[in-house]
Amino acid sequence: MSDKKMITSMMEEERVFQPPAELTQRAWIKSMDQYRQWYNRSIEEPEAFWSEVAGTFWWAKKWEKVREWDFDNEISIKWFLGGKTNVCYNALDRHLPEAADKVAIYWEGNEPGEEKAITYGALH
Repeated sequence: MSDKKMITSMMEEERVFQPPAELTQRAWIKSMDQYRQWYNRSIEEPEAFWSEVAGTFWWAKKWEKVREWDFDNEISIKWFLGGKTNVCYNALDRHLPEAADKVAIYWEGNEPGEEKAITYGALH
């Protein structure tokens, strides 16, 4: 099989690989149907949708406006105007009490066997 033919067939992949049931049970989005519902809502009601998503994070000060954009003059896109948060706290610190010994990042290097499992505690 030529390289060109192989690339074409890879680009036309139509198989679907379902995740294991135990992973689906723990996932935030549990099915393609749920994903499609959430996606459609994010398009049809963006302020309400993203306000709910952002509400799952810690905020020192809640935003006054969800989004604002200007494509006519100078391109400007802003989210959660007036809000103040701490990305490090949301990504790491708030998970420490229950997850300090759990893996936060699986790192793989360029060489086979070059890998690390880094816990939340180690990151902190």
